Amino acid sequence: MNANRKRTLTISAAALFTIGCVIAFNLFNLRPNEAQAYLNLARLYLQSNQVALGVAAMEDALKVEPAHPMALTTLVINAIDTKSQTQADSLLNRIYHQPRIDAQTIAKITGRYQSQFGKAP
Repeated sequence: MNANRKRTLTISAAALFTIGCVIAFNLFNLRPNEAQAYLNLARLYLQSNQVALGVAAMEDALKVEPAHPMALTTLVINAIDTKSQTQADSLLNRIYHQPRIDAQTIAKITGRYQSQFGKAP
């Protein structure tokens, strides 16, 4: 890929990220008490490899909707991957009490936990 094409793609990705952030922030203004705006923003951050900002947005989503399945599962996977066992245990406890998270997803997460920490949760 030549340098001009690569620069164009980089600019395009930056523009899309900016547009996505504007849309997410507009959702905050329209629906400040819904987790979806935070989840959209988290997705943008994670896709642009801004993990800390993505995690923070997911945590904000849980402040608005404490049992949101997407936020809980994303955060527990992050806690497992970053070896934060105490945080993973806390989030897993919340996941076990969330009926909207299916058994297959829970099994995958507990398997990942066991691989990371060498024991079942």
